[in-house]
Amino acid sequence: MACECGNNQFYAHQVCRMDVIVDGHNEWQSNTPDDQSACYDSDTPYGPYRCTKCGKEFSDIPGE
Repeated sequence: MACECGNNQFYAHQVCRMDVIVDGHNEWQSNTPDDQSACYDSDTPYGPYRCTKCGKEFSDIPGE
Protein backbone atom coordinates (compact mmCIF):
# COMPACT_ATOMS: atom_id res chain seq x y z
CA MET A 1 0.00 0.00 0.00
CA ALA A 2 1.17 3.57 -0.46
CA CYS A 3 1.29 6.89 1.33
CA GLU A 4 -0.55 9.91 -0.10
CA CYS A 5 2.81 11.02 -1.57
CA GLY A 6 3.06 7.75 -3.54
CA ASN A 7 5.87 6.22 -1.47
CA ASN A 8 5.40 2.63 -0.27
CA GLN A 9 8.11 2.32 2.41
CA PHE A 10 7.57 3.15 6.08
CA TYR A 11 9.62 3.27 9.26
CA ALA A 12 8.13 0.87 11.83
CA HIS A 13 9.07 -0.87 15.09
CA GLN A 14 9.94 -4.53 15.59
CA VAL A 15 11.00 -6.71 18.51
CA CYS A 16 13.98 -8.95 17.68
CA ARG A 17 15.78 -11.63 19.64
CA MET A 18 19.50 -11.59 18.94
CA ASP A 19 22.69 -13.38 19.83
CA VAL A 20 25.07 -10.85 21.40
CA ILE A 21 28.38 -10.83 23.26
CA VAL A 22 28.36 -9.96 26.98
CA ASP A 23 31.06 -9.61 29.61
CA GLY A 24 31.46 -11.47 32.91
CA HIS A 25 28.80 -9.21 34.50
CA ASN A 26 26.22 -10.02 31.78
CA GLU A 27 26.53 -6.50 30.34
CA TRP A 28 26.19 -6.08 26.58
CA GLN A 29 29.52 -5.63 24.80
CA SER A 30 28.70 -5.95 21.09
CA ASN A 31 26.62 -7.69 18.49
CA THR A 32 28.00 -10.91 17.11
CA PRO A 33 30.60 -10.48 14.35
CA ASP A 34 28.08 -11.51 11.67
CA ASP A 35 25.35 -8.91 12.36
CA GLN A 36 23.18 -10.12 9.47
CA SER A 37 22.54 -13.45 11.19
CA ALA A 38 22.46 -12.12 14.76
CA CYS A 39 18.65 -11.82 14.80
CA TYR A 40 17.28 -15.35 15.12
CA ASP A 41 13.61 -14.53 15.85
CA SER A 42 11.41 -11.46 15.37
CA ASP A 43 7.83 -10.37 15.91
CA THR A 44 5.60 -8.70 13.32
CA PRO A 45 6.48 -5.02 12.73
CA TYR A 46 4.11 -2.51 14.33
CA GLY A 47 3.35 1.21 14.23
CA PRO A 48 3.14 3.98 14.39
CA TYR A 49 4.33 3.92 10.78
CA ARG A 50 6.15 6.92 9.28
CA CYS A 51 6.60 7.44 5.54
CA THR A 52 10.31 7.32 4.63
CA LYS A 53 9.76 10.02 1.99
CA CYS A 54 7.41 12.70 3.39
CA GLY A 55 7.42 11.76 7.10
CA LYS A 56 3.63 11.53 7.48
CA GLU A 57 2.70 9.26 10.39
CA PHE A 58 0.00 6.57 10.37
CA SER A 59 -1.35 4.27 13.07
CA ASP A 60 -1.79 1.54 10.41
CA ILE A 61 -0.21 1.01 6.99
CA PRO A 62 -2.28 3.12 4.55
CA GLY A 63 -4.78 0.99 2.66
CA GLU A 64 -4.44 -2.06 4.91
